Amino acid sequence: MSTDRATSHYHDADERYDLPGFKPSTEGGAGRGAAEFAAEDYHSNHDGWEAEWPLTFAMYDPNDQLIGRYLVQREAVPEFVATVKE
Repeated sequence: MSTDRATSHYHDADERYDLPGFKPSTEGGAGRGAAEFAAEDYHSNHDGWEAEWPLTFAMYDPNDQLIGRYLVQREAVPEFVATVKE
């Protein structure tokens, strides 16, 4: 089974890993979608929440050919907390 692969550049060290759950699109922008998928995986499964974003992800096809490099920004998700006001 072929998978897209990603290289993330973080604190001058390269980490390369496969994206087993990623399904490439046949439409344009597949590299960007792969970079966003890789960023989410990196954030959730590879201590990426501790990283200083934005990060650059280099995306490769199954033949190890570079698709492109993408700068990915992490967006903050607002959280709302209510307390009783007396």
